[in-house]
Amino acid sequence: EYNPDCFFDAVKGYENEPEGGARCERCIFERMRATAEKAKHGNFDYFCTTLSVSPHKNADMINLLGSKLEAEFDVKWLPSDFKKKGGYAESIRLSREYDLYRQDYCGCAFSAAEAKKRRDAEEAEQKKQAEEVAAAADPEIDALVAARTEAKKAKNFAEADRIRDELKAQGVEIIDVAGGAKWKRI
Repeated sequence: EYNPDCFFDAVKGYENEPEGGARCERCIFERMRATAEKAKHGNFDYFCTTLSVSPHKNADMINLLGSKLEAEFDVKWLPSDFKKKGGYAESIRLSREYDLYRQDYCGCAFSAAEAKKRRDAEEAEQKKQAEEVAAAADPEIDALVAARTEAKKAKNFAEADRIRDELKAQGVEIIDVAGGAKWKRI
């Protein structure tokens, strides 16, 4: 059973540590301690964790913690690195196949905040790209660029220059390319 108060007590003073740092090590140790304790009380032969499947988790550190807990609780630790041999990719495939929920953070409040910041930045970038695409899809500008291309083909350079200057006044730059022209906002 996850107890947020125990978590915050365990990571007190490590709140500003990055993902994968000392805060994570303390959290993982406490979660694995609870698992080892359950294994001891349940008379299990082994205990383990699936945390090593994550590319964000250090399997060597997890296995070291498991070995310490093995000695403390006298229950065998099953060393693992589930991300090896394509384990992470397989976990993604199985999650999709069985329609399993996968969150993009470990579960703690700090990781959740970091994931939200990451998602917000990705969303802002996608919005920016969508706005750029939308801005590039302007029928009036497209028509003027096409008219300029035709004027150049007809060797009517005065008209081509006039259209170029008109577009520049609207904040649009013409880039001549093979077979025509493209444009971008400046």
